[in-house]
Amino acid sequence: MEVITYMKETEAAAYLNCAPITLAKDRCDQKLGIPFYKLGRCVRYRKDDLDAWMQARRVNPVEGKQ
Repeated sequence: MEVITYMKETEAAAYLNCAPITLAKDRCDQKLGIPFYKLGRCVRYRKDDLDAWMQARRVNPVEGKQ
């Protein structure tokens, strides 16, 4: 059985290399759409969800452009 680990806001921010306030703001306005879990007053993030979110925003450079 796979164990799913959840990250606190500060851990998720460090993983994404952003400020914790970025995650807090996004939970309110959902402009970036970063997935999170709300467990009572606790906010948690899954690494797999963050990886999928980042992968969906991957930009491939166009060949020949400078």
